[in-house]
Amino acid sequence: MHHHSELIEVLRPHLKWHRARLDFLSAFVLALIRVRSVNLAQIALALNPWVHIASNYRRCQRFLAEFRLQQEVIGRLILKLLPQDPAHKLVLSLDRTEWTLGQASINLLFIGVAHQGVAYPLVWCFLGKAGSSNLQERLGLLRRLLTFLPKERIQSLCADREFACTGFLRYLRWQQLPYTLRIKAGNRVTYKGRSRPVQQLFRHLDYGAWEALPKPVKLWGQPTYLMGSRLRKGEYLLLITEAEPERAPARYARRWEIETLFKACKSQGFDFESTHLTRAERIESLVALMSIALVWAHRVGEWRLQTQPIPIKNHARKLYSTFRYGLDYLRQLLFAPEARKAELYACVRLLSCT
Repeated sequence: MHHHSELIEVLRPHLKWHRARLDFLSAFVLALIRVRSVNLAQIALALNPWVHIASNYRRCQRFLAEFRLQQEVIGRLILKLLPQDPAHKLVLSLDRTEWTLGQASINLLFIGVAHQGVAYPLVWCFLGKAGSSNLQERLGLLRRLLTFLPKERIQSLCADREFACTGFLRYLRWQQLPYTLRIKAGNRVTYKGRSRPVQQLFRHLDYGAWEALPKPVKLWGQPTYLMGSRLRKGEYLLLITEAEPERAPARYARRWEIETLFKACKSQGFDFESTHLTRAERIESLVALMSIALVWAHRVGEWRLQTQPIPIKNHARKLYSTFRYGLDYLRQLLFAPEARKAELYACVRLLSCT
């Protein structure tokens, strides 16, 4: 299994773990790609073919129970796989995904970096409850991100209406972090000395039209630029940002790349909803392992696009995503590793950050 050893050697400089842990991580990532499921019973089938399935299952359980993967280490690795040009600024997206397992709510908050149609996960936390995150949880996640991501590399942090609030906006301005946040139509702002619901400022717009106010408004006591649009369904898309409000729609549009991440984690990729784990530290470690596999598959998809474009369907959409393109190719190689050594080795080297 040369590809297993090669993957260990590629990851060793970034993770700096001892051999046993690197061996498990490599075996787990390869098994995850083969079976396309984070369910440990499925992983156990492909982890090590030379031992009993029950032994593989217990090995997975022990690793997740005893070893806490540092998200900052995984985040730094993922950042190294992105373009390193200083002029290349990163668009970040804050969002959460939630489902139920019996009576337990599996609710995860993520910050990811938008890249070529998907968000690469950088930090995440298990909320341990149903529903929205609170301010402390959001700020805790953001502070953890800033321990390894310089503010100078951030073009904008994007988030939906659920996350925009007084404390969050105040923190972003205090830290001088660029942001593009959607706010609710009923939020009151002060503009030209008059307080009113923000939607009143854009009622004159035709459907689909955009307008950026030339001067900042006061929202929750904080000055911020505002841009709005009137949508066909009678709703408003209202964005606040620290600068260049006319560019806010383009930045906010990239927020949707985190939805592609969630699809890749679930139905279109690794079937995350099939996990039976409910403890925070184990779920967060599982996300770390899955993140490596997800980013690797996407990198392979990008690499393949250089020579073999994805077919276009009749309605002008791609037949499948870049992530799925790479994932299916990796799975094909791993089912015949000896016959396709050269191709598999080239895919492994895509994680070398060189």
